[in-house]
Amino acid sequence: MRTRNFGLILLLLSFAVFFKHQDLLRRGWLIYWPLFPLAAGILSIVEYLDARENGFLWLGCFLTGVGVISSFLV
Repeated sequence: MRTRNFGLILLLLSFAVFFKHQDLLRRGWLIYWPLFPLAAGILSIVEYLDARENGFLWLGCFLTGVGVISSFLV
């Protein structure tokens, strides 16, 4: 895992801490669950740009699509 990916993971964790302070426990995770496949998809696309393997690209596109479509439906 590259340093950029580690930075993205830390950024996502900081968003989770921010949401926790915004009464996340009272509202629940249901509204924010599309962020997880979206983040995993973005990380897979970034990994594809480093490794140039098609598996990372297809996985990244699929997960990003699931995250975007689910965010509209939630």
